This record gives sequence, structure tokens and C-alpha cells, in this order.
Amino acid sequence: MPMRMIKLAFCGIIFAVCGVPASTAAQQTPMEEYFADEEYEPFYANFRAGMILPGNGLKANKPTATASVSAGWYANDTFAWEGTLSYAPNAPEALAGVAAGALWHWWGFERLDPFFTFGGAAMCGEAHIFSNGKHRTSIEPYAGAGTFWHITESISIRAEGTAHIDAASPCGMFYTISAGLQFSW
Repeated sequence: MPMRMIKLAFCGIIFAVCGVPASTAAQQTPMEEYFADEEYEPFYANFRAGMILPGNGLKANKPTATASVSAGWYANDTFAWEGTLSYAPNAPEALAGVAAGALWHWWGFERLDPFFTFGGAAMCGEAHIFSNGKHRTSIEPYAGAGTFWHITESISIRAEGTAHIDAASPCGMFYTISAGLQFSW
């Protein structure tokens, strides 16, 4: 029962954080007014390689390689919506996923640009990998943090780590890490 309470609290935090950027997105700060004439690229796509880390309800005994592609749109300078497709060929069997989420940049330098990411994902595998081998599918909220290193205005290196909570498992929290290139236009 305590793990269920932790999951509910984690979901509440994610939904609360999702509402803060959305409610403040329409307000313009003095810094945004100063940079209002500066153009930025609102659309982006990125390609990442990463790993699903073993343990915590996953029936995988070693890190599993993943590949993902995301596309997104910046609603303003600090908040973006994105969709992601993922694939893990050996997790211990093939695993595919789809996610919808958001990025929130709370501050950044000219090149280094940290962010929070949060949203929801659905994953499906050929084998019963989730909930300690009880399920082939998983629907989970996720949250994480990462950073961009902007090489140019249109090309960036993106690295992030996320925590996923398997909604069907009493102790099903797993972690992913990934890095790749992002292209903006």
C-alpha cells in the first residue's frame, strides 16, 4: 500500500508541474520582451541512443540498448511539446514505445541549456517484461532532467535521464538514459 501512495504522489507532482508552465506560458516577462525581436526555431526533431536500466520491476538483468526519435514544437522560449517513438530490440525481446510529453527550460546559458521533461508513455514488448514478468505492456507517467549543448542555432547535443512508473506494478519504477542530436528549424 505505501508504494501505491508514492506512485499517486509522483503522478500528482507531474500533473502539477505540467500545469505551471501552461498557466504561465501566456505571460511575457521583461526578459522575453527584450528578446521578442529575436527569432528562434519553433520546430525540432531529434535522434537518440540510450539504455533502459535493469531492475525495479523489469524482467531484464542487464542494461538494454534503445533508439528513439522525437519531434516537437516550442510554444515559447521555455516550453515545448513533443512526441517520441522508441525501440529496444533486445529487452530481452523486442520492445516498442510511444510517448507524449513536454520540455521545460527553467534557465540556460548561450550553449548549455538544462531542462525538465515530463509526460506519459506506453510500451509493448514481445515478452512479459514489465511488472516482474507479469505484463507485456506498460502505461506510465515519466519525469526527468537533461541538458542541451547548442553547437549552432539549429544543431544541438541532447542528453537526458528519465524515471518511469509502471502503473500496473506495485514496485515498477524503471530508468532510462539517452543522448543524441537535435535539429531545429
